[in-house]
Amino acid sequence: MIAPRGWKGIVDDLLGQIDEALPVGWTIEVEEVKAKYGSLRFYYQLHGPADAAMRRLINARLDALVQAAEDRSEVTCHLCGAPIARPSPAPGEFGRRVTVCESCRVAYDMHGMRMP
Repeated sequence: MIAPRGWKGIVDDLLGQIDEALPVGWTIEVEEVKAKYGSLRFYYQLHGPADAAMRRLINARLDALVQAAEDRSEVTCHLCGAPIARPSPAPGEFGRRVTVCESCRVAYDMHGMRMP
């Protein structure tokens, strides 16, 4: 599981919230953590007893936590973790969208580097 450096705190917070939200006997397997379209993406698989109603309830709770983390990433520089007042994902390498603060954008521009 590799998250952009600036979003490590967001992912750590999310994992803690998920751990607190899971009932006894339930676990998750993190399948992928990545940046996509300028925000965090967190994919997981829920494991637990064969109780469909409980599974739907837990998935809804976890999906809300994941959405909140993804929303938070949209206003957090993925390079340094600084808050961004007015997010506007910049074009990065290979046309990918990246969410960076003005300081990181300027630092990359000064060195003639493309956004990661």
